[in-house]
Amino acid sequence: MPTVLITTDYLSPGDEVDTYLTGLGHTTRHSPLRGSRTAAELVSLLDGVDGALIANEPMSADVCATAPRPMMPSVLPRSSNPSRRGQAPAATPAARPTRSRA
Repeated sequence: MPTVLITTDYLSPGDEVDTYLTGLGHTTRHSPLRGSRTAAELVSLLDGVDGALIANEPMSADVCATAPRPMMPSVLPRSSNPSRRGQAPAATPAARPTRSRA
C-alpha cells in the first residue's frame, strides 16, 4: 500500500484529504511542521514514503538527492485554484503545460 507523508499543519488524520487518500488505498503518515525542521530531519521523514504533501520546509536539491527514494517536487499555486486559469494541477513539473515566450 503506497504511503503519503503529510507535513502541513492544517491537514490532520481523518479530515477530507486524509479520507480521500486512504479511500484510494494509500496509507497516510502525518508529521505536522511545528516551528522549524532541518533538511536531515525531512530526509528521515521521507524514508518509506511514496509521495508527500510537504509544508513550508527545506525541500532543497540536497533533500531530493539524499532522500531514500527519488523525489520530484511539484509546487501548486497558493492563492488560487489553478484549474480556474485553465491549467490543471500537475504531479510533476514535466506534466505541466509549457507556455510560448513569443
